Amino acid sequence: MTIKSFVNKHGITLAVETADNNPNMDEWKGAQHYKVTLQRKTADNHRRAYTLYFSHGSARSDKPTAESVIECLQADQSCEYNTFEEFCAEFGYSNDSRKAERTYNAIIKQCEKLEKFLGFDLLDELKTANEDDSDDDEHESVPDALTADDINNILNTI
Repeated sequence: MTIKSFVNKHGITLAVETADNNPNMDEWKGAQHYKVTLQRKTADNHRRAYTLYFSHGSARSDKPTAESVIECLQADQSCEYNTFEEFCAEFGYSNDSRKAERTYNAIIKQCEKLEKFLGFDLLDELKTANEDDSDDDEHESVPDALTADDINNILNTI
């Protein structure tokens, strides 16, 4: 299942407001900041909502979508159970950094809120999204990492 099909299957929608900054991060020059609210109906027809700040770089001119926000939350969720030291090692932070600790704690809180928004069953389903993209004809295969030659080839075609 893809992120797009996950969002569609569960009727997840997104409301977007522009924001002056993202209080969960230090200043990011040129970034666009948003206050977004994900919404969905539960199986027993109750509404759940999850509001968070979301930012992306100046290279993107589009507003966030439910798919792009869920995809970022899914990536953050994958590191929820790391210790702070593992988090620092994985993402290149110093484990003696207060900034790194704030980032780590913000991700942990965000993961807890995502769990409350989705519930355990949907969270487990989300964890496997994009493992099998065969049901999405529009999805193109993207390599895990680009080599320096790949980047040079891309730049030479611009």
